[in-house]
Amino acid sequence: MSAVLIVDDEPAICELIANVMRSAGWQAICAANGQQAASALEASSGRIDLILTDLAMPIMDGLQLIGLVRSLYPGIRIVCMSGCPDRVPPGVAFLHKPFTVLKLLTAIRGYHTA
Repeated sequence: MSAVLIVDDEPAICELIANVMRSAGWQAICAANGQQAASALEASSGRIDLILTDLAMPIMDGLQLIGLVRSLYPGIRIVCMSGCPDRVPPGVAFLHKPFTVLKLLTAIRGYHTA
């Protein structure tokens, strides 16, 4: 089963996305910021295939997380979820907030490996 790490400081949003991803056949893990996400990545032993991350978060924001993932886990795909498309780094897929379930599933299409 493919695993997705959802990183958003809004717990309700994180859980809603996790439920959608589980319905689509993914194992879903939630983190409230980049620091929690980094800990989850380290504990996952390489099982995470995709990261869905917000950009604006406390402690470690999405841009810092993306930099960390690119340097330590280059094989993990990343989709940025944000209302600010101008802050998304090059080469990172973008999902404009707010989005529908259909747009979420379209954005992650092709990432599923299970």
